[in-house]
Parts: sequence; structure tokens; C-alpha cells
Amino acid sequence: MWIKTFFKNYFKQSQADVAIEFVFVLPVILIIFAGIYEMTMYSLAYNKLSRVTMSIGNSITKTNISQATILSYCAQAPLIMDPFDFAGGNGSIVISQVQNNGGTLLASNVKISWQIKYNSAVSKFGTVGATTGFPNGLSVTGNQAAVIVEAYYTYTPVLLYFMTVPKTIYQVNFFVPRIGQMSTLL
Repeated sequence: MWIKTFFKNYFKQSQADVAIEFVFVLPVILIIFAGIYEMTMYSLAYNKLSRVTMSIGNSITKTNISQATILSYCAQAPLIMDPFDFAGGNGSIVISQVQNNGGTLLASNVKISWQIKYNSAVSKFGTVGATTGFPNGLSVTGNQAAVIVEAYYTYTPVLLYFMTVPKTIYQVNFFVPRIGQMSTLL
């Protein structure tokens, strides 16, 4: 009989211990799950921003194109970035065309011919008329052109906004025009 009473009292005490442990462990578990969620959402935003630069660059280098058409392609970026708020001032795009007019590989011959900005972005490669270089040894050979598509997105955490600051994601892709030089916009 005393064994039954012992186990009955033991489990009552044990339930209280479990409740106390649960109170201490629950916040840690919630922070871990929130961190996993934020890492997943950040990775998704990074991937979608890469798709934005690839889609726009692929579309505009198919043929000679007008500025209005390029801006209409840029206006599609919020659809690609969904569920992220790209149009609400969190995202911007810069499209630059660089051309080598010197016929040599000298960096001084590679200049930005034209540039289009969507949501007032600033290019890391410079402004129109500026001499620019390419990363990792990429080059534009004599009388060739290239299109640079840069995209920025400011990611603000959803669950852990009180613990972290917004982070700007940057993506850049380089394209060669398939038809024509695209040295001027139509």
C-alpha cells in the first residue's frame, strides 16, 4: 500500500518539475524555430532576387529594346518576388549597358553607355559615361557590349525583427546582347 502512495506522490511532484522545465525550455525552442523560419525566408528572398535579375536580363538582351519596355519588365519584379514586398520601397533595380569602343582589352575603353534605374537604385559599377571594370577577370572585348542587371532588396525579419536589423541583399548578373549591340535604346 505504501508503494502505491509513494508512486502517486512521486508523479505529482514530477509533473510540477516538468511544468517548470517546460517554462524554461519553451522560449529557447521558440527562438530556435523562429531562427530556422527566418533563415528559410532569407534564403527564399535571395533566390527570388536572383530570379529577378536573370528574368530581366534574359528578356532585355533578346533584341534591341526601348526604355519603356525595360521599365515594364522591371515592373514585373514584384510578381517574381512575391510574397516579399519589392514594390513598397524595399527593392530596386539598375540596368546598365557597358561597351568597349576601343577595340582593345584596356579597362579605360569600357564605359557605361546607358543606365536605367527602377525605384531609384544606385549602381555599384558607376554612372553613365564612367569607366567601369568587371569582377573576376570578366572583360568586354573590342566593340562588344554587355548588360549588367543589379537588384537590391532590403529583407526585414518577420519573427525576429526585435533581435536583428534589416539586411540588404544584392544580386548582379551579366549578359551579352544576342542581337545587335544595344548601344542605344530605341
